[in-house]
Amino acid sequence: MTTSPPLPSSRIAVDIATLLGMREGGDPVFWGRIRAGQLFAGRRVALFLLASNILATLAIAWLVRGIVPHWQIAAWVPLVVAAAVWVGFRRLATHPRGDGYASLRDLRRTMWDGFVLALVWSAVPVFFCTHAPTGTTAGLGLTLAVLMATAALAMAPLALATLVFLGYLGAAMVVQMAFAGSSAAALGLFLFTGLLMAACLHRARALVVIRAGELVLDDRNETVSLLLGDFDATGRTGSGRPTRTGASSRPACGSRPPAGSIPPASMACHCSRCWRAPPGTPASSIPGCGRSPNG
Repeated sequence: MTTSPPLPSSRIAVDIATLLGMREGGDPVFWGRIRAGQLFAGRRVALFLLASNILATLAIAWLVRGIVPHWQIAAWVPLVVAAAVWVGFRRLATHPRGDGYASLRDLRRTMWDGFVLALVWSAVPVFFCTHAPTGTTAGLGLTLAVLMATAALAMAPLALATLVFLGYLGAAMVVQMAFAGSSAAALGLFLFTGLLMAACLHRARALVVIRAGELVLDDRNETVSLLLGDFDATGRTGSGRPTRTGASSRPACGSRPPAGSIPPASMACHCSRCWRAPPGTPASSIPGCGRSPNG
């Protein structure tokens, strides 16, 4: 007894290097379609990510309004908004459908999205938190933590960009807390950043496995359709058997009428040809009838 081979999706090695676009997968064509799905998923959350960055920027500006000079806030806020808009437009500029192909270079270029966002947001722990009191520092850290968690969930399809953003911003926060003498807070932020990065990788891997399963099912459905010959234009039925397009659907003479039907009483012959003729028509004038001289 032979066993069926495993599903193609189960043979796909979704390792970290392939997930991040650092190297090509086993099937370049198949992985090109998976990368296109990753970019499409990132395109769908572009507006949500833009709104999250703008709301977090307003919250940070409100928290430090009486602590940091106004010119610093006025210079920082446009930078964050410009970076968020730039990243959003880059995500929206990708292909509007996820059924195409994407190269390794397309996926690697998303790293700059996470780097630019982390660069502008790192100004909060480096410049703002050093002048803020303990209560304001806690509020700033909480806002950044919410932003990092949002990015870990929303930007998970683009794992490389998300890891760059989380790692850069998390490192800036940990270093600031360590220089401030808060070793416990620095350790907590380090563990929090590591958990977010692990959750991002887990979610990205799950999305890739789901996308691979969808592609395998689509390919199998197309193969089954081709094998069954499901093409109406070629004159074939869904079961693959050819149909008789030019044959007559009328039964031959001498066959019995359909069950449950009663032929007209005026007919002298009860074959199917005579039964289909108009009432009162003599059997001798019906071509094909056994009693007709022309039959």
